[in-house]
Amino acid sequence: MDGVYFYCVLNGLEPPYPLHFLPPKETTETTVTDLLQEINKPYYTKKLKKLSTWNRWNKSSDMPAVRDWLQRQFERLGYVVTREKINVKSNEGYNIIATCPERSPESLQEWYIIGAHYDSTSENPAVAAPGAVDNASGSIGVLEMARIFAKYKPISGALIFILFDGEEAGLHGSKNYVNGLTNKGHCDNVKFVSTMDMIAYNHDFQKKRSTKIKLTVETYSKYSSILNEFQDLSYKYTPNVVIEPETEAWGSDHMPFLKNSIPAFLLISDDIDNYPDYHRTSDKFENCSVDVAIQVLTLNIAMVAKSVGYTLD
Repeated sequence: MDGVYFYCVLNGLEPPYPLHFLPPKETTETTVTDLLQEINKPYYTKKLKKLSTWNRWNKSSDMPAVRDWLQRQFERLGYVVTREKINVKSNEGYNIIATCPERSPESLQEWYIIGAHYDSTSENPAVAAPGAVDNASGSIGVLEMARIFAKYKPISGALIFILFDGEEAGLHGSKNYVNGLTNKGHCDNVKFVSTMDMIAYNHDFQKKRSTKIKLTVETYSKYSSILNEFQDLSYKYTPNVVIEPETEAWGSDHMPFLKNSIPAFLLISDDIDNYPDYHRTSDKFENCSVDVAIQVLTLNIAMVAKSVGYTLD
């Protein structure tokens, strides 16, 4: 009860306004900046380093432990986790899918997907395929976003976090997931897909040839309006990032979505030709720039937060 109103009632005086006209309490609206302030660089660094210690080639004996560890990370944040079994050529694989029980896709019509592939490869994958940049960096980016949105639930719609298997062998995980959407008639539920691949390396920035970070955002031209939204948000929240829009999409987990008319985007922080350790046993944690990854995450979180109802500052 309002203090003035309470004083009047307590002392038998006529309140200056009826109870239902009490002055509204001041409220602090949660904004995109509130979410961005939750980004935890030490958390990202620690998890990236850990995931990069495993061989994540699909045939590797490390993969069961990798999947168990990734599932635990989501579960510790309060998510419900399912594994979607897939075939990766002649091998068994699993997509790892995390949803919020309070805002499950089953109960909501609009879905927003955040994804990355967690498998890796190299020139000698039977010996080592650490895949730090490609793509432990994107996988831990998904975990970091899940951590933040576990605290700040979507205001509208449902978030689905997916770590895809089998990307390096031919986009098997994302193809299988999209086939499931198609078979169940759920493609129209998906309003936005953001995938991250190789987000912790930028050649010119790390070699100190540029103070700017180049970020390619890739999709089909018919989704150019959303590309423009990425650009506007970058001006506001990541002015050190130079977005290079690309509408000739190819080669990563956004493709099966795009081919089924689902708005999907790939965020990749440098061209593979600029990364000398691409698909090599030398793709190790030491090559990663966490600063680059944090900038990519900042932009992606801002875009997703805006999409699920948070206010721009």
